[in-house]
Amino acid sequence: MPTLIQKFSFDFRDRYFNFDGLQFAFRICTLENVYGPDPEKTSLTSREARLRVEAKSLQFAGGQRKCPGHLVADIWKDGDELKLKVKAEHQETIKCITILVRGLAAPVDEEKVNEWPKRFTNMEQPLPEINTVDGGTASIMPTTTRFRVRRWSVYQEYSGHWVFNMSEDEEYTKRSQKMEGSEWIIVRNLAPGAMMARWYGLLEKERGLKSWKERGDVPAWLRQVSLVLNMHCEGWTGYVFNTFDRQLEILRWIAEHIEGRHLLVYLAGWDGRYYWNYPMYEPSKACGGSEGLERFVKGAHQLGIHVIPMFSLIASNYRNTRKLDLQKAASRTTYDLEEVVDVVEWDEDLSADSTWQPLNVGEDKFREYFFNRICWLTDTFATDGVVLDITGYMPRDPRHNILDGLRTLIENLHTRYKEFLIFGEMGCELHMCLVPLFHAMCHLEANHPFHRYCRTAYHLSIGAPGRGSTGVHEAGVQRYVRPQVDNPAIPTLGIVDDTLPQHAREVEAIIKVAKDWAKRWNS
Repeated sequence: MPTLIQKFSFDFRDRYFNFDGLQFAFRICTLENVYGPDPEKTSLTSREARLRVEAKSLQFAGGQRKCPGHLVADIWKDGDELKLKVKAEHQETIKCITILVRGLAAPVDEEKVNEWPKRFTNMEQPLPEINTVDGGTASIMPTTTRFRVRRWSVYQEYSGHWVFNMSEDEEYTKRSQKMEGSEWIIVRNLAPGAMMARWYGLLEKERGLKSWKERGDVPAWLRQVSLVLNMHCEGWTGYVFNTFDRQLEILRWIAEHIEGRHLLVYLAGWDGRYYWNYPMYEPSKACGGSEGLERFVKGAHQLGIHVIPMFSLIASNYRNTRKLDLQKAASRTTYDLEEVVDVVEWDEDLSADSTWQPLNVGEDKFREYFFNRICWLTDTFATDGVVLDITGYMPRDPRHNILDGLRTLIENLHTRYKEFLIFGEMGCELHMCLVPLFHAMCHLEANHPFHRYCRTAYHLSIGAPGRGSTGVHEAGVQRYVRPQVDNPAIPTLGIVDDTLPQHAREVEAIIKVAKDWAKRWNS
């Protein structure tokens, strides 16, 4: 569950340092405690437009106790910009460096004080933009795309001052007793969107992010797609929304109203009980087994339709983890404990069901197994790509870097298959460099930088016409909303047991939206 900000119940007694009309304080968070500079062992060096803070000892527990440690913070002016960088050493393993800034962020609504901190980098808000105390705005960004989880929040300190908290974790697989934080830029009253453009320019330079038109991982056929069909097969309880043969009948009906080349099938629950069977990846017997799936994919291809089956990048039933001897791939927490998933309620008994665990594709054995299952399905049934559900999962695993594992997996798939689509869910800008299409982010405005590089469809959890069933997805019921032509997200239709023929008129209306959408957005 999301965790509320836990503010200290005492004055931590941070020492603040003045620079350019602002005040700065610094903390080192280890795996055991949190520390700040010892005022008695801290020196300041100021020259021209630069300040260096060096602490040769640290204090903690509100200044009641002291310990060995070293912290150096540099703050300087670069034209109209302010830059800062912090590095630290401690006898304990360092997990995070926190920078506190007074005099920057204006007070926020009391109702928002206890919101869990915003996290970036993410596709919705990769850079914090905050209202300043002087009525202007400020934006903050790191000068590197190095994979580190960063969080920020604005809240009121024990002293009564409002503070901007910017915390940066070390890369989890590279933690040690030393940490060199990112170089940060703070710009005040910058033109709207200027810092965002700068950030994406950095991603292009450092990560090779390409525009949609230039991407080499976008199959040519995808550029003609104007309607995604979320086709639901077998749910967690074993309820079958549609068999493979029934799904093919539905496709034939839809193809009478729109050319098949404009359709993309997102096939969810094709492998039996949704989320329960992961990561076995065998065709659902209840839906028609291998023969039924073969008929479905072949029939779809005859109609010119492409089919993308759903896999979960991380999910594994605990039983199957043991059965496949994949225990070493189990994701770990910051404190190197096995991570537990306790967020989904599957059986309507009003309690979450911890039936699956996250595995990390940064671990070689699991990545090889996962790759082989995708290849088996692709080779056997001639499917056209893969949905990697929960692409954006970022465990704080100290053993395996999941982003590196994902990159290797995707590179291996593209080496083996041409015109192969990687269809992801959620994520951050670093995922955008690897994945061209997501089933999420459909709420983003048309001028958001995301759309320069990637495309999105509506999420698997959208409600289908009628009662708003979300099919195999655990949301259960969501109010049905017809996709809109003026939304850059690819129109998407959820198909469950009563979609056709009961709601044929609404399906025809969605097809009309898809045709109009293609005239406006397709390229």
